[in-house]
This record gives sequence, C-alpha cells and structure tokens, in this order.
Amino acid sequence: MLLAGCGLSGPEDEGQGVPMAVSTTSSRTLVQASRQGDGPSGVTADAGVFSVPGASRSVTVGGSGGDTLVIDFVALLVDDGRMAPRTVEACGGDSACAQLQSRATGFTIPLDGETRPQLETRVGVGLYDRVTFRLITASASDSALLDSLPEFEGQSILVKGSFNDAPFTVTRDLTGTVEFTITPGLDITESTNATNLTLSTTVTSWYQLADGSVLDPRQTTGRLTEELIEASTSAFPDQDGDGEPDRTGPGSQ
Repeated sequence: MLLAGCGLSGPEDEGQGVPMAVSTTSSRTLVQASRQGDGPSGVTADAGVFSVPGASRSVTVGGSGGDTLVIDFVALLVDDGRMAPRTVEACGGDSACAQLQSRATGFTIPLDGETRPQLETRVGVGLYDRVTFRLITASASDSALLDSLPEFEGQSILVKGSFNDAPFTVTRDLTGTVEFTITPGLDITESTNATNLTLSTTVTSWYQLADGSVLDPRQTTGRLTEELIEASTSAFPDQDGDGEPDRTGPGSQ
C-alpha cells in the first residue's frame, strides 16, 4: 500500500512507453550485510488511516542471546526513482534513464510475504539493469502523510515493532541515494505489453548480526545506512507479481 498522500505516479508523458509497476515484498532469509559505523508487516490504508495487522503478519527474530525482536511495520519515503539501461554508467540527469516518479512516494515493505504494487509508471524499450531511488525526509508540505504517521516528520524511514515485548518506534533521516542491481536485467521490448519490477528486502538483516545476536533498534538507529539498505534488497523482473524472479518472459534470458 502507498503512504497517505502519495499516489501512484510516473513520468509526465504517461501516454508513452510500456506500463510497469514497481512492487515491494520481504524476504525472510537472513542476508549478511556490511554495516557502517559500529561495525512480512502487512499494512492497510483506509481513507488515509493506517492500521497494522496482528503478530501473524509481523516478522519475529530470535537472537542467540535470548532477545526477541518483532518488526510490525517498515516504510521509506523516496523520490527521483530512475531505471538505468545497461549502456548508461550513472543516471544523474541522463535522459536515457527511465524516470519512475513525478512526485515523492511512500514505500511500505509488506512483511506478510505478499507482493504489493507501490507505484505505476511507463518505461521505454530497453534492457535495464539498475534502479535508483533518493531517500527524502517528510516535511510540513506532506500534511496528509503526517496526519496518519506524525513520526515521519523530518524523517525518511520508519520502523515499528517491539524488542523483548517493549514497543518501539524508530525513525531515520537518511537522504542519500540507494541503487539496486536488477538481476536478471529487465528487458522491455516492442512486444512487452506490461510488466512488474519487484524490490525484495530482508529487513531482519538490518538488526541481526552474523553471530546470531539481535540489535535493539532503539539503541542502534545510527547503524541503518544507505549501504545496508542496498545490501539487504534485491531487484528482479516479476511479471506475475508473485515475489519471485521471472523464469520466463521479460528479463529472464
């Protein structure tokens, strides 16, 4: 689901190109990601009001030291989404990159294992191998968003859950760019009618270390970095939206 106040958005010339959705899902397989510095939640929206489903739709992580982390809700605020063709080194202002957004979009990561569309757009013919987004912070102009999630003011990432049964709300104000390699590449051809790109994030790797111990998110917000988000997220063609990379169809060659 989209965050309140943020609708499906794409390039200004929406009549051109192939229809494409960008979806998110969660992976429960632990990915050991490099950490800077110190070393699936279903969400529904009804008239802009968010509700977090019960524990069965949360991610629970048991630490080797006996700690228990439950993650109920994860959201990121992003802007300037772009897909890079294999022939382009970096997007920047390069017109060869496909623009995915015309305004800020809220991405929730469904922790219940489902795959949910976050934005719809149109892209031109080409073989794309990277997708980038810029993390931005919510401001007073995002009034509809802040009415539902006031904790997002001045922040770009919001995580809710509990640590050893103590509830927490953790926010971060990251404003860097994250880039994900699309594997295999997303091949948009003249015969492509519509397709989907899925971003799958292993949220548990944000807080679980290689030795099996679990970090208390309330004490370790500084550990969540753009590099960690990149390392914990995979991007792949997913035409049927089942949360698994395509084995046939666009990008499967």
